[in-house]
Amino acid sequence: MLDSLSDEGILAVHDRRVPGRRTNIDHIAVSQAGVFVIDTKNLAGRVRAGARQTKMVAGVQAQVAVVRKSLADQAIDPSVVRGVLCFTRADLAWFRPAPGGVQLHYPRGLRKELRQTGVLPSDRVIDLAELLARRLPAA
Repeated sequence: MLDSLSDEGILAVHDRRVPGRRTNIDHIAVSQAGVFVIDTKNLAGRVRAGARQTKMVAGVQAQVAVVRKSLADQAIDPSVVRGVLCFTRADLAWFRPAPGGVQLHYPRGLRKELRQTGVLPSDRVIDLAELLARRLPAA
């Protein structure tokens, strides 16, 4: 199932199964800004570096690899597929690095990122979102 986010040119598939594993991908959003593999975290308090963050980042990196593999035959640059940890309640520093290439966002900042243009043409957004919905079954 594809969801359109407020007619903003953003398509998303939700709760996709990772083939051969017991894990899932929370959300995959496709827009002209690229393909975003989003792991949503409902954590309170300050987000700090440490074993827990390392585990969360590694999980998103593995999910990004799955999505890149699913799109390998689509002639797109693998860097178009990016990982995001989206924190709904946590306290994030104003200046945030991207540990292991995984972006850290609040929902509002992520929405702004998704609305950017320039990486994918709008017709590819639809094609890639539909393809991911077919290739990665619902969990």
